[in-house]
Amino acid sequence: MNKILALLILSLNLFGATFLVDQNESSIKFETSKFFVVGISGSFSQFEGVVTSNNQELTSINGTVNTVTINTNNEKRDAHLKENDYFYISKFPTIEFKSISIKDNEMVAKITIKEISKEVKFSIDNIKEDNQKLEIDLSANVDRQDFALNGSKSQIASNNIKITSKLVAYKKY
Repeated sequence: MNKILALLILSLNLFGATFLVDQNESSIKFETSKFFVVGISGSFSQFEGVVTSNNQELTSINGTVNTVTINTNNEKRDAHLKENDYFYISKFPTIEFKSISIKDNEMVAKITIKEISKEVKFSIDNIKEDNQKLEIDLSANVDRQDFALNGSKSQIASNNIKITSKLVAYKKY
């Protein structure tokens, strides 16, 4: 019986591990500029995700972000970002994230916002894994107009959005 149990545990380790993202310890942030000088930053407070790894090598990251929870510390701006010309949260309440490939310190992911899907290249800036916990820092730059986040079509607000994520995930049993 002990040999069967040992083989079962060994086989589970060969197929990798699944980790669930803890939104209380993780963050998804963004920043851009206005008038090319003033920084605008914000975050999303509700999201969920699943990360898989095999032999301490990252194999996938998939998740969903609740756009209703956008926060820039400016209620008027947040309300505008929730309207049709930006996230249109009444029709599109989530952002979908699905990794396509992960190699070295780079990940390509399919991001879907307002039913528009684009491939985005992320840098894996840091990764730490032990048997129970996984920490990943990611960053990318996206053009907001690629996702029809048009809002201000003037040059007042930059189209370039920097995304940074710190994901802390715990092993699922």
